[in-house]
Amino acid sequence: MTVKKNVELRKEYSSIIAIDMGARWVVVSVALHHSKPKFYGMRVREVRGKYFWLRRKLGREKKLLAIKRTGHKEKRVVNNTQDSKGNC
Repeated sequence: MTVKKNVELRKEYSSIIAIDMGARWVVVSVALHHSKPKFYGMRVREVRGKYFWLRRKLGREKKLLAIKRTGHKEKRVVNNTQDSKGNC
């Protein structure tokens, strides 16, 4: 499904929002009317750190089945955070 809409181009805008999906910080948004960018990603860093710690701990205990059982939960949480911040 494709939707097309004709819009007028303006020379000046009252506000512009730019969103950067980066590697170090997951999402950075910058608004023209604000002087500082907003960094989102603390939740993603917490989740990645938690699962890194859990995989390392279970690997040292040789519980590979438990590592497999965690599945793709880390990926799901990270993708959910990226999608929710990227669509704002």
